[in-house]
Amino acid sequence: MAMQRDAVNKCFQEHYPLLRLGNVNSEKSRGTEVVRWGLPRPGRVKCFVDYASANDDSAVMVVIFDEDGLIKCFRAVKVQVYYVLHGELEALKFGFCLAWDVVAADVDFYSNSLQLVQALVESQRPH
Repeated sequence: MAMQRDAVNKCFQEHYPLLRLGNVNSEKSRGTEVVRWGLPRPGRVKCFVDYASANDDSAVMVVIFDEDGLIKCFRAVKVQVYYVLHGELEALKFGFCLAWDVVAADVDFYSNSLQLVQALVESQRPH
């Protein structure tokens, strides 16, 4: 138990400096630019989507934050998919549907799937 607590504390200490406003790593250190996890753009809500699998089970989840940065709703559902990108697409579709049902404002969608995000940004079909 103490080793787990020490590991969590170490990770917290490594990431805590990133929480300070205006802290951006320089290109010389090849660090990752700090992502602003605070409030969304004015009048917009954030919708985080993700896909997860373990053994033969797969699920998608959605978390929607309102304009004030508070959780508006979250849902998860089991899905049957055939490959990872299929799962990520199902997560995004689930996010669209849930946002349509519960949100009356503009929505920014977030995904950790680089392949999906690049395909959407470039308006091209993913490989």
